[in-house]
Amino acid sequence: NAIKTVEDKIGETLFVEVTSLDEDDHHAPSPEMEFTPKFLQPAWILTRLRGWPSAEELNPGYISILIFCFQFGLMFGDIGQGLIYLGIGVALHRKFKSGMMKYLTTLFIPMGAFAIFFGFLYDSFFLIEHGISNMLHEAHIVLPFNYPVMPNPIHEVQELMNLIFLVGAVEIVLGSLIGAYNALKAGNPVGILGEHGLGMGLYVTGLYLSAATLFTEGLDIMIMVGNWPFKLMLLGMGLSFIEPVLHSVQHGHGVGMESIGEGIGGLLMTFVEGLANMFSFLRIAAFA
Repeated sequence: NAIKTVEDKIGETLFVEVTSLDEDDHHAPSPEMEFTPKFLQPAWILTRLRGWPSAEELNPGYISILIFCFQFGLMFGDIGQGLIYLGIGVALHRKFKSGMMKYLTTLFIPMGAFAIFFGFLYDSFFLIEHGISNMLHEAHIVLPFNYPVMPNPIHEVQELMNLIFLVGAVEIVLGSLIGAYNALKAGNPVGILGEHGLGMGLYVTGLYLSAATLFTEGLDIMIMVGNWPFKLMLLGMGLSFIEPVLHSVQHGHGVGMESIGEGIGGLLMTFVEGLANMFSFLRIAAFA
């Protein structure tokens, strides 16, 4: 009946094939994730826009919401504006039953909450900065830590960029660990090593630590190359090279030009993607 309804709407005939899954089907899609609390259900769009996870993968539904809203807070942390987002989300998320407005108004709730949280860390209320700091000073209240917690995006740009660079490294390494877990869960232990696993994780860890050394040592390339974090980068690229070669040996094809070519491709992809993805995080500082 559902297919007939669609056919009547589009004026075309649809052909649907239904097959049963067997144990060799490793990419069967998982059911749509059921979120708790229930009102977050439309936020599943953050996951499915990137691809529908298979039954053998860790379902990234909660991780997608958390990182999306965390980065929104980093970029647009303001108590007053966060309250507006939160208010719109609470007021309207039940009004829309489907479509983009349903997704947006639902997402406004966690986005607003994170914007408020980071607004306190930035000490920003409707773009008025240091209001809380001044109140604490006038009340002679001394906190046991420096406040505001976050670097000022206008006056402490370098500190903010360094912090965002760290956030980017942590998120990419987390993604690499999840990729390694997915490979292990799928019965592919060799896949743990490659560009979607430990190879990328080690490379990005070394890249972050090397960049930190570069900034503190006055942009001296030779000091960076001589330090152990640079060797960590090389190890990560080496693992990305080795993974397809080991796969070839594992499946009885030996070490041929094809496996070596795939290894070089994995090495280069780790180098380029790791570098590009790390520096792409700096747009978060730019938005802030």
